[in-house]
Amino acid sequence: MTLSFLLALLLAWPTFGLSLLAWFGWRMWVGYSRARASQKSEVMTALLEPVFRGEYAMFTMGLELPYPDHLLDEDFNDGDLRTQEDMHQCGRLIMKYLAHNPKEAEAFIDALRYYGTTKQGEFEEPHEVLDWEFYRYRCDGPMKLVSYRAVAALMSQNTLPCFRSVDLGTVKERLQDMDATLRDRMKASA
Repeated sequence: MTLSFLLALLLAWPTFGLSLLAWFGWRMWVGYSRARASQKSEVMTALLEPVFRGEYAMFTMGLELPYPDHLLDEDFNDGDLRTQEDMHQCGRLIMKYLAHNPKEAEAFIDALRYYGTTKQGEFEEPHEVLDWEFYRYRCDGPMKLVSYRAVAALMSQNTLPCFRSVDLGTVKERLQDMDATLRDRMKASA
C-alpha cells in the first residue's frame, strides 16, 4: 500500500494529480470489496453455526483424521493426543473455512440436505451424516470429502496447534482417494 501511494505521489506532477485520485479510488474499491466479502462470510457463518449445534468436537472426531506416524507408539492414547478443546477448535475452523468458501459450503449443505431433515425442519447433525455416508457409499462420502479439503487447506496455509495431531500428507492422500472413488461411483450410477 505504501509503495503504491509513493508511486501515485511520484506520478502526481506529470498526471496533474490524476494518479492520486486513481489511488484513492482504488483504495476505496479495495475497502468496499473486503467489507462485502466479510459481510458474506458473516452471513454464511450465521447459517452454518446452527447446523453444527455446538457439536464441533463430535464432528471432527467423526472425520477420523489420520495421526502422524511418529505419534503412534505402544502407549498410544487418543485422549492424550486429541483433546476435546482441540477437536472443538478444529471443527470451528472447518466451519469458518466453509463460511469463507461458498462453493464448499454449498457442497456441505447439499450433503446434509441429501439425508433430509428432522421433524423440526433442521438438518441432521453433521457427525451423524458422516456415519450415514459411510454406510450408504461403503466408503467416505461428499461431506467427508469437503471436510478433508477444508482440513488440507487450513493445514497448508497455517500452523495451527489444534491440528498438531493430524498428518497432512495422509490427509492429502485420502483426499485424492475419496475424490477418485466418489467420481467413479457417480459415473457408475449415471
